[in-house]
Amino acid sequence: MDTYYEEIFVRNTGLVEDKVQQTIKDTKLLICGIGMGSLIAELALRTGFVFLTLVDNDRVAMSNLNRQAYTFSDARTAKRKTHALKRRLLAINPYAKIQVLTRYVTSSGLPKVINSTDVIIDAIDISEMGAILAVQEQARKAEKVVFSPFNLANSSALIVFDKDSSNLQEMLGVTRRDDTTFVETMTLWLDFCLSNQKKFPQRFLRFMKNYTERIRYHGWCPLPQLGTTTYLTAALTVSVIVQYLHGEKVRLAPEFYVCTLP
Repeated sequence: MDTYYEEIFVRNTGLVEDKVQQTIKDTKLLICGIGMGSLIAELALRTGFVFLTLVDNDRVAMSNLNRQAYTFSDARTAKRKTHALKRRLLAINPYAKIQVLTRYVTSSGLPKVINSTDVIIDAIDISEMGAILAVQEQARKAEKVVFSPFNLANSSALIVFDKDSSNLQEMLGVTRRDDTTFVETMTLWLDFCLSNQKKFPQRFLRFMKNYTERIRYHGWCPLPQLGTTTYLTAALTVSVIVQYLHGEKVRLAPEFYVCTLP
């Protein structure tokens, strides 16, 4: 593996220090949610990470193909995302150590998975508040760092949590609930964006207001998401993880990163 590893990542030389590349190679990533997380996983693999654990219970749908790392064949046969993504990643680097957990993210079973990893990426759909908070709580207990990316309209955001930072419940003002409705969850996110409106473009804030108003009066409808923004979110997430592994200072919650497409 070492010979192939050096060949694959030789173009990182000069941009990623040798000792950082070794740290990347040795670091175990846990990716919870592999919709948007599928692109994060692929970019992490192409950066040099080889130990990845993927957690999701969803199947690939046609509507995923505009922004996730799956194929028409995956969607047509409704493959499990974990199995489809593992196959894709191993086609890129057959020496990678990919573990899959085909199940929903719940509090049960999380401690063992979290304790055996180094870095957690919480890419769970923003509507799944109970699952997101379960990951956050267990990670804090285990003193693990969590990178939480969000892909909203034409903007990407990333919040980094560790044992000493603010937590998501404090930032959103939400209690630990598994029965939070979709409308309630999106309203929480809208309030968060509005309370930090100087960091977001007005076009994005208008979109969030209009979308939240629409679901409040007309019921659930899919949250529009672009492939371009999803790729941007993946790039932002992996870049900040590498920065963290390099020992550089990263923004911790309640501070966060925002990138916006023109």
